[in-house]
Amino acid sequence: MTSIPYPRWVVALGAAAILAPVMAVGPAAVAADRQSTVVVRTDQGAVRGTVAADHRSFQGIPYGRPPLGALRWAPPQPGPTWTGVRGATRPGAACAQLQGLPMDAPSKSEDCLYLNVTTPRSSARTARPVLVWLHGGDFRFGSGDGYGGQRLAAGGDVIVVTVNYRLGALGFLAHPALAGRDGITGNFGLQDQQAALRWVRRNAAAFGGDPGNVTVFGQSAGATSVCAQLAAPGSAGLFHRAIMQSNSCANPVQTRAEAIAAAEEFARRIGCTDPAAVAACLRGRTPARLIETAGYPGAGVDLGPVVDGHTLPVDPAEALTTGRLHRVPVLTGMNRDESRLAVWGMEREGLNCPAPSSPPGTALSRQEPSPVPESCPLTDVQYREQVRAMFGVHADEVLSRYPRDRAHPASATLGAVLTDHDYAEPVYSAALAFARRVSTFVYEFADEDAPFFTEGPEPTFATGAYHCAELPYLFTVDYAETFTPTQRRLSDEMVRTWSDFARTGRAGWPRLRPDAPYVRVFAGGGGSVRTDFAAAHSYDFWRSLGR
Repeated sequence: MTSIPYPRWVVALGAAAILAPVMAVGPAAVAADRQSTVVVRTDQGAVRGTVAADHRSFQGIPYGRPPLGALRWAPPQPGPTWTGVRGATRPGAACAQLQGLPMDAPSKSEDCLYLNVTTPRSSARTARPVLVWLHGGDFRFGSGDGYGGQRLAAGGDVIVVTVNYRLGALGFLAHPALAGRDGITGNFGLQDQQAALRWVRRNAAAFGGDPGNVTVFGQSAGATSVCAQLAAPGSAGLFHRAIMQSNSCANPVQTRAEAIAAAEEFARRIGCTDPAAVAACLRGRTPARLIETAGYPGAGVDLGPVVDGHTLPVDPAEALTTGRLHRVPVLTGMNRDESRLAVWGMEREGLNCPAPSSPPGTALSRQEPSPVPESCPLTDVQYREQVRAMFGVHADEVLSRYPRDRAHPASATLGAVLTDHDYAEPVYSAALAFARRVSTFVYEFADEDAPFFTEGPEPTFATGAYHCAELPYLFTVDYAETFTPTQRRLSDEMVRTWSDFARTGRAGWPRLRPDAPYVRVFAGGGGSVRTDFAAAHSYDFWRSLGR
């Protein structure tokens, strides 16, 4: 699969899970809770959410039956119904996963098909646009509740829905032994997303939303999910606009042959090798064992969306070329320094540090590794080695195009190479392809002082507008440093842009055209301007190399 995953040394951060604060439970707290709740009736039953100064929140609403027992590796089933009023004041469990980036938390739960709804506090005379968020995380990590919708809901006067979907082996294992009567398996996570969109269509009006104006949006693997839904027949009519952040429909997903090979390797690693008993063996494994075997990117088994002939009959990359996509307006873009996060991951894991020398008379293998890797800056020699390892016969051309500049650290130079190759070229190529068929608007997030994670060591270089850096500008999160007043204004501008696009299908700048390649830059101190994106990211150079 050539979609852009988080490298293993980025996601294996070991950051502590983000814990919810302890809440008072005395009489005063109960009275306050009664005064700050609201009940909405869904097609499953009534739910009680909370009311804050500027928004209402409904968390942990089950949109599908828990995929347990016989429903493991099966399409999602309609959610439960209930009498009375169900509490919706706390999020449901995240789908089973290891610890990823600081916005993620480990989980061993299979009972995870929950969504969260955030609305403005006040009612409106007309139905509001609905934005449905598909989180990123390499299809291994993440959950909807990590992204608080109040900033978008209150600031943009929209309804925000954030979704959990099955991940890793539980969401994307395409082993033939698990196939149903139709012979299809895999893509369960994509099917979950469609089930959530169907829930939104049925229930948006109850929360003041317009089921005829739904925008699906996602970042990284979430953007890949949006691409998949644009090409999926089962998503037809379920959304009316699409936003893709930091990934591209130009990156192919797995073929069926690749997915089967990955599933068979997974079965071998988990000890299910008897052909006659593979299905029973896999079903007997615990969620913890399954997610541990899937592991981290670069070290585990690569699982994700697959062209299965059913849920995804055609690769989104091919659908983009041939036009076999749902024709909806598109907002797409990336961050100026995407890959500096990956380079920080190298630093974080100590991969730039020289190997320890063996003391006289002592075997190196007997030395105990440091529990906390030392952060070592990338050297000029290591920069050249990385480029040669990645680009082979084209390495000299790349090194000539991206020479070392003593005014900037080697980490920044490597970050520029990887950003332009892995993100800018495919994102811009896809945008041009979209622009031939639908209204397409392109942005670049470029705040060079974007708040970084509060967890983990300080990078030895400026991380700039790194992968994930735009997320705190759109969502309420608890893992990033606080905003400056200038960044708060930039956040307000981005919230207006995303919500206006959801409302009208237009952004506040000209649509992309081949003869007028307008790309809006969201910057910090310098304000928001237009840029020559192709020149800034050496687009023609990478096209000439065929990536």
